[in-house]
Amino acid sequence: MDRINNNPDISLSTTPEQSISGRPGTGMGVSAGRKITVADKGERSLLNLPSLTQLKIIGCLRLKDIARLKQVCSYFRELIKGEDILAKAWYRRFSSTHQSLLKTVISAKNDEQLSRWLGQFTNNPELTQSLIKRRKNAYFPALVFFNNTDLMSQCKTFSLETKATITHRLHIRSATFSTDGLHVVTASNDCTVKIYDLEDNGKWQEKAIISHDDRVRSATFSDDGRQVVTISDNETAKIIVCEADGRWEEKAIVHHDDYISAANFSPDGCHLITHDDYIAKIYGHDDDGLWEEKAIIVHGCVINSATFSADGHHVVTASDDNTAKIYSLESDGLWIEKARITHDDCVVSATLSADGRHVLTASYDGTAKIFGQEAGGTWEEQATIFHEEGIDIATISADGHHLVTVSHNYSVKIHGYEDDGTWKEKVTIINSDVVKTASFSPDDCHLVITREDGVAIIYGYKAGAGGLWEEKATLYHGGYGHANFTFSADSRHLVTGTHDCRVIIYGLDDDGLWKIKSEIRHNRPVISATFSADGRHLVTPSKDNTAKIIGQATDGSWVEKATISHWDSVTSATFSNDLSHLVTVGCDLRVKIIKLLMSD
Repeated sequence: MDRINNNPDISLSTTPEQSISGRPGTGMGVSAGRKITVADKGERSLLNLPSLTQLKIIGCLRLKDIARLKQVCSYFRELIKGEDILAKAWYRRFSSTHQSLLKTVISAKNDEQLSRWLGQFTNNPELTQSLIKRRKNAYFPALVFFNNTDLMSQCKTFSLETKATITHRLHIRSATFSTDGLHVVTASNDCTVKIYDLEDNGKWQEKAIISHDDRVRSATFSDDGRQVVTISDNETAKIIVCEADGRWEEKAIVHHDDYISAANFSPDGCHLITHDDYIAKIYGHDDDGLWEEKAIIVHGCVINSATFSADGHHVVTASDDNTAKIYSLESDGLWIEKARITHDDCVVSATLSADGRHVLTASYDGTAKIFGQEAGGTWEEQATIFHEEGIDIATISADGHHLVTVSHNYSVKIHGYEDDGTWKEKVTIINSDVVKTASFSPDDCHLVITREDGVAIIYGYKAGAGGLWEEKATLYHGGYGHANFTFSADSRHLVTGTHDCRVIIYGLDDDGLWKIKSEIRHNRPVISATFSADGRHLVTPSKDNTAKIIGQATDGSWVEKATISHWDSVTSATFSNDLSHLVTVGCDLRVKIIKLLMSD
């Protein structure tokens, strides 16, 4: 389906201001060379308005309403198609962070790679080339992903082509795509990490094997996909870098005196933080571009987390020594302690807001504290949230306007950020069993709470009612101990994979209610259910030795489109961000990289 035009500027309409001309009283007119028939009731309709005004009004409509308008009027069909309004409306459903991710995926592809990618789901080379010609447009990621998603939705089934099978001698801990989908890294108990790259000819080739002296527990890409950090049980982490010629080279080894709990790059890839039970280390580049130790953060007891801010300029740690520490990067490259947040019991987590201006801590002393960065760079306490018992979970929404806390006594509290800079309690939710998770949707308009008894409760935000939250749905389909509920990137769907072999997909209706949209069965328990980056596809690994690919059809229904098989349980399955490939991990000691294609 060709949804594009050759207009080089899609940020706004280039159609000149014009109204429909015609004979009074006839209901007939001509606009841009098109005959239009309208009811003549002496009132101005949408058709009578200037084109730019029409575009502004249509741009405020929901995606579904724009699609309906396109179907009922030939004039608006051409206007919507010509100005790519559907693609823009679809793209706006995603958060700014997710839009940036999609832009990164597209920017990493040259014209040949784009052509090959789009060609996986269409035999129309004219469509492919017309899209590629517009890559300088501001909305190019929206156009490409919208068209590709639409083409995939039109496929009743997918063909699968195994492009590589990666084997290890012992249990495989993980297999992960880089953000741009051009690399895969695996980590195994056989003490090795393997990196595979997607070549220009479409083949996946082994590029590096990194060895440790003990089991490798994780291997993680930097956001740009050019660096990998590995963690081994031998108390070391290794930094591996992709050189300009495509070779992956070991650049540094980070040593600890104890078991390394985590290692993560800063979002800009310029720094790395690792931590064991008592010490966190920050690594960065020296003047020659080599990795070196920049700072050591010491705690008196177990460190529970160590996290970068989104801009990579701050680090916050949380420890069982009853403190959280905030370190900041100075202009001279030094990391300096800026604040120490104290509690009366263990600090289980410390989280930075997306803008890096707030820190939320949670403690077993029954309090959560919010610290904010002042204009002068100092960090000051802004609010304290009280529970009757210790707090297990504290999470801040992506927009920084909401936070949720969960206590030992099963209570959940949602607070909102007020215009006067204070935090106000909006609702307290009392539960009858242990709360396992509490997660905001990507658009921050919903919260899903999962419990030990398998129940999930969805709350919705009412922006026009004083910022209140109200219960929208209670879901009973998980089974005891089940806590696997995940939002799609556009926040329109929620999925769970259950112990009783079901994949259940919920959708948000126009009336604001969450309803079951589809239920698909495996033959054994489902390990997880993960959405693709476009929010319209799912992959579900299961103990029945398969992973199923489920997609949303053009009519909105969810259907099974393909099945991937292993010789043993499939422990994980993930889409690349461009949806061109999947990577699966099996207990058969195999990782499969699989290419998706439209069926003949």
